[in-house]
Amino acid sequence: MPRLLAGLQLKGAVVTIDAMAGPPQVAELLHEAGADYVLAHKAKQKNAFEAVKARFAAGRPEDPGVPWPEAWQEAGTREMNRGRYEQRGVVVCRNPDWFDKSWKWPGLQSVIEVRRQTLRQRHSKETPHR
Repeated sequence: MPRLLAGLQLKGAVVTIDAMAGPPQVAELLHEAGADYVLAHKAKQKNAFEAVKARFAAGRPEDPGVPWPEAWQEAGTREMNRGRYEQRGVVVCRNPDWFDKSWKWPGLQSVIEVRRQTLRQRHSKETPHR
């Protein structure tokens, strides 16, 4: 990944990469190159992952009718398509001052939680006996 990024003009770009490039070293390379980044963060970096998970759980209002605090924003969609129901939700924390600086994510401006639930309809076929 570092060799690939070194060959690109990134100043002013927004770079999105899946969890394979989630380590803070990639964020550092992108930040130094003048780019913003959207990186997937999964359980490989256990301490940071657990802290993020706990922070989102603690920040979530217990009553769904109560709005999130000001630095948080939530959006979602519901869709029925191709025999399945899918519900997606995104929560953005725009003030990650709770994110431990020792995890070295330079330029970190927000942390986002993405949730998805899919329900598939089961189709059955009946053949009458003759």
